[in-house]
Amino acid sequence: MRRLRLNQPLTRLKKRVKKLSMRNEAERYQFVLEKSGLSKTAFAESIGISRSHNYHLERGTQKPPRDVLERLASVYNVNLNWLIHGQGPSGLENNTVAIQVSNWKI
Repeated sequence: MRRLRLNQPLTRLKKRVKKLSMRNEAERYQFVLEKSGLSKTAFAESIGISRSHNYHLERGTQKPPRDVLERLASVYNVNLNWLIHGQGPSGLENNTVAIQVSNWKI
């Protein structure tokens, strides 16, 4: 008797739905990283952390310190409450990331 296998596209769809659910800080962190359009190294540098620390935050093996979350929210204009608790709008709804530049005079 042959066993039925799950259809490959269905498996991919399930992974995508899981990824979009963003149930924890690591998934939300990954979302901001992807939306930034930067390499992982450049993203880590933009918020003042090492590449290895970025790796652990992305994988969820370490929780991000409060100061890193605050820098992330400030640099990428992300709602800090969404980033920490997953509540409210992310601030990235328009599929763009606005980097705030302060103290510039034209």
